[in-house]
Amino acid sequence: MLRRTIFDGIVFGFLLCLLAAALFVTSEEQLLQLGLVSSLALLFFVVGCGISLGLSARKVVTLGAKLFAAHQGLRKIALGIALSGAGSC
Repeated sequence: MLRRTIFDGIVFGFLLCLLAAALFVTSEEQLLQLGLVSSLALLFFVVGCGISLGLSARKVVTLGAKLFAAHQGLRKIALGIALSGAGSC
């Protein structure tokens, strides 16, 4: 769940950054204020993680859930093969 939340937080944070860039016209001087820009990026990541957790609570499947659910399935299959000894000669 942690990997899914982080992945979705990055994706939603990026989308929020794009939305902010489209809504607010900034000058070059404002973009050079790296403290402000990095703080906004971190804020958007945290908001994105909150969105991911909210969607997870409502049982909405996100890209991160799809991606890491497949990863969990492969891990269970590999563990089952290792425990059964089917992979040994």
